[in-house]
Amino acid sequence: MRLNKLMKKSTFWLFTFFLLMSIVIKSCEKPENNLDPDKLSGIWYLDKFIEKESRDTLKAPLIKISFQGDNCVTVFAPCNHGQGQFSIDGHNVTVSELKMTERTSCSSTEENICVWNLSGSYLINEDTLRIIGDYGTGMILHKSIITDPYQCDLTNLLIDTIDSNRYYSDDIFNTKYDTIYGKWFVFAKYGGWDDGEYIPDFDFFELKRNGIYGYVKDFISLEYGKIQIEKLTDDELILFFIPDINSNTIGVRDIRFRTPRFTRLIGVDTLVLQDLCFECYYYLLHRVK
Repeated sequence: MRLNKLMKKSTFWLFTFFLLMSIVIKSCEKPENNLDPDKLSGIWYLDKFIEKESRDTLKAPLIKISFQGDNCVTVFAPCNHGQGQFSIDGHNVTVSELKMTERTSCSSTEENICVWNLSGSYLINEDTLRIIGDYGTGMILHKSIITDPYQCDLTNLLIDTIDSNRYYSDDIFNTKYDTIYGKWFVFAKYGGWDDGEYIPDFDFFELKRNGIYGYVKDFISLEYGKIQIEKLTDDELILFFIPDINSNTIGVRDIRFRTPRFTRLIGVDTLVLQDLCFECYYYLLHRVK
């Protein structure tokens, strides 16, 4: 009898002890905070792409997403790029007014699904971002050490850091061709042995006064250098693009061949670059507004 009382008493105090410990632990736990905009800020690379219902891991396009502190989001996909706005409510992020370019011929279903699912629940664990999209797809991204040089303005030129007098003290083009300067988005690439369409090797072609050019992919300058005029008439413009000795060229096939390029302006918003060899390529570019 006494043993039973002791056991009941012991059980009571043991239960009380664990109850108090659980209260103490609960009181020490911090409530879940809202998504921290500072942790979201930066460039994220898509690693995994998961279909929520089937839980299948799909082929992940090479997408990079930049979130900036002024609620600007920039998206670079294999075929297209675009910018828009994002807003945060708790852990829910809404991406709006996202205007993508339209390289429709090379866009993939996976790329489009990723872009559609940028709105959803966002969870950040150190350098890993998990997005549970609003339209049935989850994504896992990892943070890059690269910073966004555009800062929400895609018209910025990475070659603006180069001294305008590096190669020439004066401009090299006459007024007929001075509209060539600016930033151009590579809309399509054609040619080769099959005379087909290909995904371009770079995203942007930059040109600024006094004969300076640059090739850009994603957030990185592939190459910059000097423009040399081979032929300039009212009907024909043939150029050499000579890389600077300090340029960081990283192996784009067509750039390495250094062939002269026939350049044609169509109005003020379309530029054609055509390599002057049988199996080479030509590029259709649109001016970045």
